Amino acid sequence: MSFGTIEQRRYTACGTFTRDMTPKDVIEDLLKSMAGSLVWTAGQWRMTAGAYVAPTVTLTADDLRGPVTFRNRVPRSELTNQVRGSYVEPSRGWVVTEFAPVTDAAFVTEDDGENIERSVDQPWVTSAFRGQRLAKITLLKSRAKRLSMPCKITALPLVAADTVSVTLAQLGLSAAAYRIIGWKLTGDDGGLGVDLELEEESADHYDWDPADGVDPPINNTPELPSQLTVVAPASMSIASGTSELLLAGDGTIISRMRVTWPAAAEPSVTGYEVQWKRDAESTYNSVTLPRDGLQYYIGPVIDGELYQVRLRTLAAPMRRSAWVPNAHTVVGKTAAPTAPTSIGITQLPNALQISWTACPDADYRETEVWEASTNDRSGATQVAALAGTALTRSGFAAAAVRYYWVRHVDSSGNVSSWYPSSATGGVSGTAGADPGNEITHDFTGFLAGGASGYLSGAGYWLGYAGGAYKMHLGNPSGQHIKWDGTNFTVVGGVVAGALTVNSSGSIAIGATDYLTGSGFWAGYSSSAYKWHFGDPGGQHIKWDGSALTIKGGLVAGDLQVDAGGNIRGGQTAYNTGVGFWIGKDGSTYKLSLGDPTGSYMRWTGTAFEASGAIVDTRPFVAGSYLVAASWTPTGMPLPSGTYALLKAIKVPRAGTIRVGWSIAGGGGTCKTRVYVSGVAVGAEHTTTGTNIDSWSDDVTVAAADTVEIWGWWSSASGTVYDLTLSNAWNENQFVVVQETI
Repeated sequence: MSFGTIEQRRYTACGTFTRDMTPKDVIEDLLKSMAGSLVWTAGQWRMTAGAYVAPTVTLTADDLRGPVTFRNRVPRSELTNQVRGSYVEPSRGWVVTEFAPVTDAAFVTEDDGENIERSVDQPWVTSAFRGQRLAKITLLKSRAKRLSMPCKITALPLVAADTVSVTLAQLGLSAAAYRIIGWKLTGDDGGLGVDLELEEESADHYDWDPADGVDPPINNTPELPSQLTVVAPASMSIASGTSELLLAGDGTIISRMRVTWPAAAEPSVTGYEVQWKRDAESTYNSVTLPRDGLQYYIGPVIDGELYQVRLRTLAAPMRRSAWVPNAHTVVGKTAAPTAPTSIGITQLPNALQISWTACPDADYRETEVWEASTNDRSGATQVAALAGTALTRSGFAAAAVRYYWVRHVDSSGNVSSWYPSSATGGVSGTAGADPGNEITHDFTGFLAGGASGYLSGAGYWLGYAGGAYKMHLGNPSGQHIKWDGTNFTVVGGVVAGALTVNSSGSIAIGATDYLTGSGFWAGYSSSAYKWHFGDPGGQHIKWDGSALTIKGGLVAGDLQVDAGGNIRGGQTAYNTGVGFWIGKDGSTYKLSLGDPTGSYMRWTGTAFEASGAIVDTRPFVAGSYLVAASWTPTGMPLPSGTYALLKAIKVPRAGTIRVGWSIAGGGGTCKTRVYVSGVAVGAEHTTTGTNIDSWSDDVTVAAADTVEIWGWWSSASGTVYDLTLSNAWNENQFVVVQETI
């Protein structure tokens, strides 16, 4: 039975949506019904339907600011040769129905006879023919070639979804139609540019021959799903606390809620949707899980906060169950950290040093130290909370006794048990006596000559005073040196040969003050730190507190900076002699480099001039960046068991380069391999039947070598095309390709 002639409005959307669907999902379903796109440009949304638009703008190599990436073959992982899907059939009670698959036999042959399917559901399409027409567009676009073009600012007026004409002789493209699928404004070397992602476009993508359509099944009786109501999970459980925590690599503890549920008794279940929010919030967060996902961790969450969580079943086709709600107040970490296992006490003069065992926990934060003058923790006072394993307590009277208890604290605020555990079993220590004024040979004594104490009396004193070891030598009220336990101080000058350090801290050799006398001076003068070196009345360098000044020239090997501030090596003036010169010539800053009578580069003050070639001398390294190509198809000669030259490209320099080529078999056996300047270097590659094979070999070449593809065939001739040479880095320019045959 035939449906005869049916006329349809091509851009028609018929569908509904529910309030629990996101705007994004609704818009995507609408766009699928017209093979369209939606882009944000110039401050507004722009919707474009799927239709061929002849290009009015042409892009050429003059619009480029960098190398082009050309993908003329789609990766197999992205290929498809059959598109099937569903639509809503009005004659069957508005239920979801599959339309006849759209297949391209030529594509199947190219894919070695393997059917590669893609499914496209069309909930806003109510005609099998419209669904097939949209599927055909999807099928043909899946084979479209891609271009990545870094353009100059000339491409700024273009927007995503525009159609442009591309002409790039180096890639064999002449007035080729491409649609812009990506547009990005970028800064490059101080300037602006536009990066374009392009997809091959053709009017053939949108053409439709009614003969290609397959009539839908005739069924005036609605065929409804066996179950209109989707079965929700029977229950949902939520847990938090120590067992559900996540320990990050930096030791941070992250609180989580673990949501679990039993599998729903729904035969067509496709997955589950979990949503959650804080009780005080109005918007839910959402995640979709596969059908075998029966638990989900929600995190990070806030300890002590009440969260609302709900769960529902997702079933085919596009059905959902009622929500299963639950609420949970988050419990954070409750486990105590590892407790200390010992305390050590070291006696010091009028002080005690307390040490304890480190906490091994990743979320350790600090240790509390409690101190009491009697062995009773109830009367103890916390004297420190620090991250570490030791503390010094000073200021005690000689023979003073103190008792100590410690405990660790984690990042969640949980505290460990005490060490010692007994409230009346504190670890005690007795402070040492002040060393006094006795001369002894142990650490509590001092040495003195003339002085009666630290900084008391002219002479010297060395010993322990005021909680630190100290010394002085000289007259504390005049010239002297001292160590106060922290700093070494010289009151007076320092002389070491010709070097002097005066009482104000200035350092000098020869000179007596800043810019006074030949030699060297460094110090503080007129509210700034300054220095000079040399003869202030002649050649010298100086720092005046804000600028470095050189009076005279600067020489470093062949490099010279003359008194006028010009930098030169070899050349004696601008564009004079062999070498380089940079500086001010008259009233203009200029640059010259090379031999003015041969090869050179120079900046005249208004223009950059160069004489000679600018050559990239780096050896080739095999990689994925295209540097040369031959796109012209070449048929093989008469059948023979002897290799014959088919395609060749001459390389400008040496290195290792990746050679790639494609061959379409003619039905028999075809063999191809890489030669370098007539010598076989690559592996022999065999193509049988009508297969289309792509091969690549990495080969070593010398400058001026010819990279060649040789081949022979039996039974039926093959065709070699797409000979490419690729490097490991971007050449930043198109390489002019000249085929030698």
